[in-house]
Amino acid sequence: MANGALTVEIVGRYCVSPPPNTVPPTSLPLTFFDIPWLFFSPTQPLFFFDYPFPSSHFLSTALPQLIHSLSLTLQRFSPLAASLLCPPHSSTPLIVYKKSDFVSLLVAQSNADFFHLSSNHQRSVNDFYPLLPPIPSKEEGGIPLLAAQVTVFSKAGICIGFAYHNVVADGRTFNGFIKTWASLFKDPSSSSSPLPFYDRSVIKDCYGLHSIFLNHWSSSRTSSQRTVIGVSDSDSVSAMLTSKNPSYFGFNAGGLTRLDYPIPTTYFANAVGSKVKELDEAFLDGAEDWISDWAVFHGPGSEPHVMVSGSPKLDSYETDFGWGRARKIEEISIDSAKGNAVSFTESRDVKGGIEHAYRDGQLEEVALHRLGEDGQTIITKNIRLSDILSDYAH
Repeated sequence: MANGALTVEIVGRYCVSPPPNTVPPTSLPLTFFDIPWLFFSPTQPLFFFDYPFPSSHFLSTALPQLIHSLSLTLQRFSPLAASLLCPPHSSTPLIVYKKSDFVSLLVAQSNADFFHLSSNHQRSVNDFYPLLPPIPSKEEGGIPLLAAQVTVFSKAGICIGFAYHNVVADGRTFNGFIKTWASLFKDPSSSSSPLPFYDRSVIKDCYGLHSIFLNHWSSSRTSSQRTVIGVSDSDSVSAMLTSKNPSYFGFNAGGLTRLDYPIPTTYFANAVGSKVKELDEAFLDGAEDWISDWAVFHGPGSEPHVMVSGSPKLDSYETDFGWGRARKIEEISIDSAKGNAVSFTESRDVKGGIEHAYRDGQLEEVALHRLGEDGQTIITKNIRLSDILSDYAH
């Protein structure tokens, strides 16, 4: 498929809200885990599913139920239909849900080669952008936090694409959202998924990080630097690779189980931190430097740094709308890093395996550590990241 050859035809535009009178107007404050993600652009995952029926069948039978089940899902996950607002006379943004809020859902169809797009060989990232909804932008009522697009490939498959801001949810939370949507699509009466836990007071700010991070964000706004909201996900820690001129390898590390007090597993928001050492010891020590630590990945300099998006712990391939497990999952937001980001997800077909995706570019050598077949022996090899991703391909 030639670059730029993929086209889609928009056949429907829907504004999907929770069912009427099911969710009251609500506002959620940002915790110190949420505020750093104001500096990042949206995450853009694509989920490909086999669907061997004509487009007309999908539009007449599956689409109405898909919209209805999304509405039911937003009843449970209403902050995803909300907007990010900065109230007058306040420097603190809020996530605000109003009864008029909704998630924009585009429906499209395409004659492109579904099996090429959902394959494991190299493909042009330009072919994926038409499958993504427009990134939510600032409106009078604030910044929408989620948009979705469903593209049907007649007699071949379906792609569901998203753009969502990590300030409202990390990968763990978003994983719960899409799995709930899939479950309610198959059975609208299903109540097996636990309800999200919204009480932000469970996060204890013992280090005064909320005001520190908010000051960072306020300073960036006044200096016209980018704000809101990139590469991020559920589980971020920066690990330095030792060399004469160090490069940094940043990856995601969940803080939900690393705090010294309990947090409900269904907590809706971010629980992500960045730390160089001792992940499980004093997780928040040095946290006041998280934002400045992350800046090394985006600032000027000749040294290459690599950021990882995603997590192999989310079992994303188990997402099933009744069409079978996802055929392929891609994270397109890594393209904005211009070669300095990779995405990781669990392998669809190999237990314990990891799938990688990266934007082609020149990267420094990094150290690869993996367990041997005995589960104990550590094998270390210094190779280029591009070689890692080809030698250990999907």
